[in-house]
Amino acid sequence: MERTLLECLSIEKLDTLIDVLSEVMNEMKEAAPERDERYRDEAYVMCLQLSAAAFDLLREKALSGELNKNC
Repeated sequence: MERTLLECLSIEKLDTLIDVLSEVMNEMKEAAPERDERYRDEAYVMCLQLSAAAFDLLREKALSGELNKNC
């Protein structure tokens, strides 16, 4: 099975990605305090999805002992 680009990231890069996405989403929350308005924003939803995928991958790597493996 082919690996995705996200799966090729090191643990440090995944951590950085999650941090940056959190900062971006916090700025979006300040700009649009209403949750419903943010959920209609395609960019915000994409950040949520990418953040969730990065967390899931980080969890998988931790459970499988692959924290130091990259592509």
